[in-house]
Amino acid sequence: MQPALRKGLTKAKILKESRTLLDTGGPAALTMRALAERLGVAAMALYNHFHDRDAILDALADSVFEQLRNAGAEAISSPNRRTSWKRKIKAVLLSAQQIAAQHPQIFRVAFTRPNKPASAFALAKDTIQILAEAGLNRRESLTVYHTFVILLHGYPFWQEALAMHTEELCLPMELLPTGTTVDGQFEAIADWLLECISTMTKPKKRLPSHLSAGGGKT
Repeated sequence: MQPALRKGLTKAKILKESRTLLDTGGPAALTMRALAERLGVAAMALYNHFHDRDAILDALADSVFEQLRNAGAEAISSPNRRTSWKRKIKAVLLSAQQIAAQHPQIFRVAFTRPNKPASAFALAKDTIQILAEAGLNRRESLTVYHTFVILLHGYPFWQEALAMHTEELCLPMELLPTGTTVDGQFEAIADWLLECISTMTKPKKRLPSHLSAGGGKT
């Protein structure tokens, strides 16, 4: 082994090569031996940075959720707090869909790890909090959050199945709500959900005093 390669080994380099292995061969391709070969080091050198393969997968999952959190934080540019929540949530949803489309193996690893990274819980907390600030009660915020999670889990599989079996399903592309592409369908769904949610955030109209309880005519 070349000492320079061992000395220059970092967590960032390990994760970069791990992403490449996942992208090209899926989880089965990511082994400590294969990773060491790509990095030009002995397999034991990897254990100086990660306890085992699971630790690498957890770190990859953590990086995905951090990317989603950053996407949401960068999306808030409007001074109107009433609409900023929609910008943030849509940015997170579209960022997740982009990862799922470009790096499906990494996306699946991130969303199916048995031990969720701290960044996943932080993203959940961020989302529920911003929904609450928009005007939803706790039960509504939790329901909406889980709706987003189900959408993100299910959409990649729907997209894959549609691409493989469009003819068998007898589903002409022009029947898609966007009328354009399969990829555009996700944004159409996100927009529709956000519009539905926005109706829940509007202040309830108060009845005139003479029609409120105790104020009616006798």
